[in-house]
Amino acid sequence: MRVLILTSLLFSAWLPGQTRIPDFHAAATRIVTEAENLGVRTGVLVAYVRDEKSLLEHRSKEHFIPASNMKLFTAALVLEDLGPDYVFRSRLYLHGSGDRQALRIDPGGNPLLLGSLNGDQGYFADLPARLTKLGMSSVSVYLDDRGWPGPSRPTGWSKRQWHKSYAAPTGPFVLDLGCITVFIQAGEEAGQDCRVWLEPAGLQLPRRGRIETTQSKKKGSVYGASVDARGLYLSGAYYYKSPTHPFQVAAEDPRAVYSSVLTSELRNGGIKVDAWLDEAPVDEGTHLMDLDRPLGPALQIMLRDSNNFMAEQCLRIVAKEKANEGSLAMGQQLLERRFASLAPRKEAWKVGDGSGLSRSNLTSPAQIVALLNRVHATKNRKLFMESLARSGVSGTMKNRLKAELRGAVVAKTGTINGVSSLSGYVRCKSGKVALFSILMNYKPKRGLSARVLRRIQDRLVTQIGIRN
Repeated sequence: MRVLILTSLLFSAWLPGQTRIPDFHAAATRIVTEAENLGVRTGVLVAYVRDEKSLLEHRSKEHFIPASNMKLFTAALVLEDLGPDYVFRSRLYLHGSGDRQALRIDPGGNPLLLGSLNGDQGYFADLPARLTKLGMSSVSVYLDDRGWPGPSRPTGWSKRQWHKSYAAPTGPFVLDLGCITVFIQAGEEAGQDCRVWLEPAGLQLPRRGRIETTQSKKKGSVYGASVDARGLYLSGAYYYKSPTHPFQVAAEDPRAVYSSVLTSELRNGGIKVDAWLDEAPVDEGTHLMDLDRPLGPALQIMLRDSNNFMAEQCLRIVAKEKANEGSLAMGQQLLERRFASLAPRKEAWKVGDGSGLSRSNLTSPAQIVALLNRVHATKNRKLFMESLARSGVSGTMKNRLKAELRGAVVAKTGTINGVSSLSGYVRCKSGKVALFSILMNYKPKRGLSARVLRRIQDRLVTQIGIRN
């Protein structure tokens, strides 16, 4: 097996007309062979930008589960269909007249209503002040979700993951990336209940269970919180000397969170919510205000931070804009059709979601490199590359390649059980830009972990950067 792998690699490395770099190919061959000998099926393709000839190729046309490298396709679709200057926009309208006015919110699927971006202004900006200026002290509300059919998560996601922040639900009305942040503060004495509070501020949830303050470090490291249909559930114990600790859990019902926070902000601004309407107002209404957010930060959260919610939500927004149906299924159809022509083989391209959490996704190194080349040749290149994690600097690449290629690599990482991937761009020592895709699928076993495979990937990328 070892001989066959070496032969395949060396043959692809020495195709006629290519620049011969024996040191690079010898070193790269050893690294890929090492991965294969560990039982890791490894696909690799390396090429210079806008060059159809490969520098290194191994299993490049075979299909692999890509994990979060799937987000590269989603981001490319978003940029192609929405454009780099696109603005997410929630539109707010007033209907009726006098003391019987209704507020209608057309959400636009806005994924960037985040407490971290809004600061003291609140999620809904100066909405209460605007209503007060109009002489209003109360209002009915209609959340206009027409054109946004469910479900809120891809069908391939395991329900056992739904409470995790990385499996947060999407929807037309979502705050804080579909998550709730739980803060835990230890009590002053052992046995006391810890203080627990939530963000978004103003969110009210029924609570059950407790997190106990303990003087035992071992016991105090086992605690948890989750949100289900009955509210917030707390369990475990927290060490009394530990600092206040925030962590995120997926919201059970994003629409309910949205409604609760909107009610709170209106109330704090002197506006009472009279009723939540089940039917849309019949009159045309008057435009009141917009909640606008630029596309750029969304792509950074999607690619640099590898946020699954952002990938799925943006896919729904593309579907709503292009097909007037903001569903995950429609987004997946658009994604699959758009990039099918880049796949070297029909069976090597399948879309199970837009984020890579689903194990139904299939792609190949050849298709990913073709995608990277495609984006690089368009006006979308700048925003796309700026949104990727940078080696030794930002996102999921912050602690990778810090010494050898700090800042020289922008890439998308990917990890789920049995899958590790890395694809992106390298600024080589020669000044040329190389494209690469490394996809690894394996059966988990003792001694084989994502950390081990990340080290192998980094060694290979280092060879690309320093030898070419």
